[in-house]
Amino acid sequence: MITAELLQRLGYRNMPLAVAQAWATALNAAATLYQINTPLRLSHWLAQILHESGGLYYTKEVWGPTPAQRGYEGRANLGNTQPGDGKRYMGRGPIQVTGRANYRSAGQRLGLDLEANPELAERPDIGALIAGDYWNSRGLNSRADAGGETMVETISAAVNGRNRQGVPNHLPERLARFRQVWAVLGAMPVQRLVLVDTGGKQAAWNGRDNPYNGVTLGPELLAALDLAYPVAGGPWEYGRLKVWRRQTGVFVLERLPQT
Repeated sequence: MITAELLQRLGYRNMPLAVAQAWATALNAAATLYQINTPLRLSHWLAQILHESGGLYYTKEVWGPTPAQRGYEGRANLGNTQPGDGKRYMGRGPIQVTGRANYRSAGQRLGLDLEANPELAERPDIGALIAGDYWNSRGLNSRADAGGETMVETISAAVNGRNRQGVPNHLPERLARFRQVWAVLGAMPVQRLVLVDTGGKQAAWNGRDNPYNGVTLGPELLAALDLAYPVAGGPWEYGRLKVWRRQTGVFVLERLPQT
């Protein structure tokens, strides 16, 4: 899943460890809730978040106001119906939710009064939930499942629309972000599963989705183990497996004998 070290590597320059840890905790919670639980889903989601927030540096839109920001005022499609709504409901959170109507609908789905308290979206825990809810409400897991770089354009358009030429806004930057994240997370399951052989020796999983004593090795198993064992420790019994979790987040699996 998403670690503080990963965010320090991919986020804004010199991100403090405490900030990275807060975001990692928040993003993992949202990813679990909305089943953003495979390398492709995580890579697409995180790439869009990192682009929208400047590497998690900006929790709210930098206000000029620019001509585009002045245009928020009175925009019916954003639900900005009252004087001052344009600035009050500026983009916030890692997905940059914008407009009274979008704050209201996201808040209703999350059980939060974001319309009355838009600043809540700046908090990592709530901002990450908004980002996960936005992703889920637009069915973007299924789009992410369809491919890697080939799906960046479609997903980018769903997140931030298209320009007058029909191209998603800042597509080259979003594609670069996806490539950056995918280079790390694409190998995530292999890096995070270690198998114990009959002689007691440990070796990294070879990446094949083959059955292993009643389970199928892969991203879905990792997601289930992350939910079942969120902190380091063990051993535990998971079906017909003995499981340990290291401080690094790596899971060690050993077959239990047949009974």
